Amino acid sequence: MSEPVERKRVLVVDDALATRLAVAESLQAGGAARQDGGYAIEAAASSEEALAVLEKGPCILVLADLALLGVEPAEWLQSMRQLAPGAQVFLMADYGNTQLADATARLGADGHVIKPFTLDHMREIVERAADHAEGRDDRTAPLPADVPAALERSRVAHVSLALPQVLEQLLADTGARCILLLTASGHPVEVAGQTRELHVPTLGALIAANFSAAAELSRQLGNAGDFRASHHDGAECSVYTYEAADDLLLAVVFGAQSKPGAVWLFAKRAAAELAYLAPTKNTPLPSAEGLASGIDAELSRLLEGSSP
Repeated sequence: MSEPVERKRVLVVDDALATRLAVAESLQAGGAARQDGGYAIEAAASSEEALAVLEKGPCILVLADLALLGVEPAEWLQSMRQLAPGAQVFLMADYGNTQLADATARLGADGHVIKPFTLDHMREIVERAADHAEGRDDRTAPLPADVPAALERSRVAHVSLALPQVLEQLLADTGARCILLLTASGHPVEVAGQTRELHVPTLGALIAANFSAAAELSRQLGNAGDFRASHHDGAECSVYTYEAADDLLLAVVFGAQSKPGAVWLFAKRAAAELAYLAPTKNTPLPSAEGLASGIDAELSRLLEGSSP
């Protein structure tokens, strides 16, 4: 009779039952697919409970809500590292928390998660933690002399895995026709959804030019320089474009079946996640000077020339 295979433990520090259930749901498929026994989810509703759980055995990953770590999160993290030195630590916070990224860097955590998160994104984080625990993660190797470049390469590799998941989730949340992640000049970085009968490079260039023209108009009218979004309203299809990072535009192409309010809400949430995931290069938006007045009409022609 073979001995039972030990399951890898994941600790979720969150007082919201919904978050703990979401993590468990995201790992069901991933855990079942592994040949080493899958995962065991441990839960704690406070930082004190979390340390008590860690005293009972090691974990490969700790997902901790930043708000539950108290006024001295560094001390908690140090105690946690002593109890589970091999665990990866990801901080969590609700959408709109502006302190999460800074806290992650300041405390030396391995990453952070914006809630609500996608199930695929959570599965990816746990799988990477499992690989790290088993020595298959290249982050366990000594850092080369060019540390900043090495960290940037690691982040870019993570982006390549996570971007499609963010876009697919946005597609599902909005019921949109397609989602385009574009550079400031309109070059497609990632595309999700139905693009049949659309010429994506042309569409991307028009969306970027339209966004740039709207941003320039805002500046000419004396508005504050925090222009982030533009909206093209069409009879068949509309486009909502949001600046996800300094050099990235997130464009949602949607029809009458999608509610504009939901599109705006979920696009902003996705943009917040992309702003963390995507390394920015501070590439300026293309100048609106000399843009033809027919950009908006051409965008309508391109979108409405084919049915969704």
